[in-house]
Amino acid sequence: MGISLEGDRDCNLINRSLCYTTKKSLVVSFWRDNSRKKWLAKNIFKAFPGDHFTRVIMIHDKSNWLNFPNHEQFIWIHVNAQKRFWYMKRFITPDILSAYKYIWVLDDDVELLFDSLHYECVIAQLNVSFSSPGRLKGITSHAITRVNQDYVNKIGRWTDFIEIGPIFVGTSSAWQCLWHYMSAFVGLGWGFDLVWCRLLAHKCSLNITMERSCAVLDIFGVNHLSEYTATTALGSQEVPAYNEYYGNFHTKQVNIAPLANDINIYSSCSKTR
Repeated sequence: MGISLEGDRDCNLINRSLCYTTKKSLVVSFWRDNSRKKWLAKNIFKAFPGDHFTRVIMIHDKSNWLNFPNHEQFIWIHVNAQKRFWYMKRFITPDILSAYKYIWVLDDDVELLFDSLHYECVIAQLNVSFSSPGRLKGITSHAITRVNQDYVNKIGRWTDFIEIGPIFVGTSSAWQCLWHYMSAFVGLGWGFDLVWCRLLAHKCSLNITMERSCAVLDIFGVNHLSEYTATTALGSQEVPAYNEYYGNFHTKQVNIAPLANDINIYSSCSKTR
């Protein structure tokens, strides 16, 4: 069984059962001092309520967050000058991943325009292992991540590509497998998203095909509240970390098929909220 991060449980040798799997999902985000002004920091309690989500915040500068509202309801990991996948590899390990239903990874400059539990209901019904909502406003590096109006009335589309930021969501089993392919020597993760959908299909023994490994849910939108990508030069230096996979598993960035024939699943999930 997975080992959860539920800090309010008396996890010990006598109460072993309290150390294990929860019914929650895990939210991981990466903040610095100016993140206080961002949408996510201001709305994280509403977007990811504590009854359903464990929230882990990685602080990658020297800022102090002791006065952040309800500070004690977060798990804080503070290592100066590091980046998201450096944290993920070292702190969000398979034992922890296996304790949760879904793992959400968000940059601080994302704005959710939907209910997170509604989203989870839909991807559970459709058996989506790895996904992201469709991109609306803001900078994007890959056109396939933008909301595609041709698929909105079919919830979204199966693809062979999910971008590494600003938000992506995976099942526990998908994340456990991908963790083993993360390089321990990079931080941003650049290049990993070029292969991870095909790795899921061909290397992870999850009984999913390439046609059903990743999806963009166009009916759910997010805004990327950033005017530029400041890490291009540094990110490009990380690409060689995944060279060994590019030959067999490189994305073609194609839409494969609609997720559904209509929005009935979306509508039925909204009624449970």
